[in-house]
Amino acid sequence: MTPEVEALLALSDESVAAAEALLSSGHFRFCVSRAYYAMFYAAEALHLHEGRAYSSHGAVIADFGRHFVKTERMEKRLHRYLRKAFEDRQRCDYDATEVVTRHAAVKAIERAQEFVRAAREPLA
Repeated sequence: MTPEVEALLALSDESVAAAEALLSSGHFRFCVSRAYYAMFYAAEALHLHEGRAYSSHGAVIADFGRHFVKTERMEKRLHRYLRKAFEDRQRCDYDATEVVTRHAAVKAIERAQEFVRAAREPLA
């Protein structure tokens, strides 16, 4: 594993930990944002491991579906989790009126943890 891939996985782990800390302190909207980034960094690590790098979140997400889900190396639900997390992150970061419940924040963390675990398997 390259140092760049290792660094992305470390950012992924740090983002999960930050999401958990934000949950504990009641900052649910920021928790959702960090949970997304945990998944995003893990997806980037997978792409980079195979020699691909992207300049946009949309490309990382779309090509995760193309290169990992359609080839059946990752489960379809993980792509749904990543797409949903991106949409939720957009609302949380850019819509000041967005209300996020504790339940939604907990769900975001659980999905991020599952995504990161699954992403680590082919990189081990």
